[in-house]
Amino acid sequence: MVPGLKTGRLRKKTLTQPETDSPAAIPLGSPVAPSPVVPVRSNVGPSHHVTSQPMDDSDETQAPSETQPSGVGTSKPLRVRGPTLGKGIQKIIRANKGEKCYVHIDRGLNAMTGKYATPATNELGIQIRTLCPLKDVKSWLDLDETTKAAVIQGVLDKFQIGDDFHNDLQAQEIVNKKAYGLYKDWRYTLKQEFELLEGLPRDEIYGHPPVGVSLDNWKHLIDVAWQDASHQKRSKAGKSNRSQLPYNHTNGSRSFPIAMAAMVAKDGELDFPKFYEDSHTSKKTNDWIHPKCRELHQEMVNVQAAAIESGTPLTQEDISRQVLGQKKRYLLGFGSGPQPSTIFATRAHDKDMEAMRAEVEALREERQKDHDELMKEREERERCYNELLKEREERIQLSNEMLKEREEGQKARDETNTKVEHLNNVVAKLSQLLGI
Repeated sequence: MVPGLKTGRLRKKTLTQPETDSPAAIPLGSPVAPSPVVPVRSNVGPSHHVTSQPMDDSDETQAPSETQPSGVGTSKPLRVRGPTLGKGIQKIIRANKGEKCYVHIDRGLNAMTGKYATPATNELGIQIRTLCPLKDVKSWLDLDETTKAAVIQGVLDKFQIGDDFHNDLQAQEIVNKKAYGLYKDWRYTLKQEFELLEGLPRDEIYGHPPVGVSLDNWKHLIDVAWQDASHQKRSKAGKSNRSQLPYNHTNGSRSFPIAMAAMVAKDGELDFPKFYEDSHTSKKTNDWIHPKCRELHQEMVNVQAAAIESGTPLTQEDISRQVLGQKKRYLLGFGSGPQPSTIFATRAHDKDMEAMRAEVEALREERQKDHDELMKEREERERCYNELLKEREERIQLSNEMLKEREEGQKARDETNTKVEHLNNVVAKLSQLLGI
């Protein structure tokens, strides 16, 4: 068993006998034909018409406590939650006075955590069921980028995910991974609704598409998507794997990363054996949900104690690996967020990065201060230069005026000298004529 493995979400179904006006219909309960049934429509999609009260918002799927009927004809309801309607999210938005709710990105747990992580995930599920197509698409990865962007923007309109989502690659990866799982869960839930109708005439199955799913999409899923050989192979393997799980966790609908973050916030650190105990004991009886859980927990405690006694304490990841086993792409008992060898190393790295950021910020402030002083000195120099330049221009202007006056004086003297010379010549000629 893989602790923390998510299972598909079932919805409450009450199968009742339909009414018929056809004179040729076989009487209900007749031994020659199965009793036809009509399931109550679920609240998948943008239209939610349900009579049952939905459970609290959550971001993870939880296996039902009762076994799903293997065939049709049963009227026993399954007491399980349905998809989020979004009413709780609207209530949160109103309580926050229209402001976006902040969703923390825990880089060590590689997940959304905090007070608004669950509502944000619920909103992501609503946007997926509202905007994403079902026809000719097998998974979130097959959707076009325009649709993906519209789904995520629908969430960002109400929630602030991280400090700078559009430039935070890890936050984008976390949201895309969550969307991948939610889209997959949605299709799985529709498949379960179809399986409850198996045994009925095909036209009758066509006549009961889940609320929010068009008839065209419903027919495509039944006749094409679920008849595909590769899908049937994966479905068979999935059923086989789920049948081998002896127990599930008792953490409810809250994801493991969110629960771990809550433990860290409360106790200051994560104690994996204690977390495993909390998530695998009954909340009603306070007893282990399976004898194997007790054995695994005791082994964790023994391994942890032996490591401390030897002077080489183990990390929480090491405890998981030694007791629950080692996987390449995820850590058993940590949920779908954390990746191997990243949790505590990343937290230490984050602390180093935070110290580096603080140091860089101090250097930046110091450089800014020096820059401001240099700019002030430069402005002062420019002011002095402009004053000198203005003074020089005034001196040049004064010099030009003096030169102009000098030139005009010289011109006046030249004109006077010319007149005097002319008069002298006239006098000389007169004197010559008079014989003086």
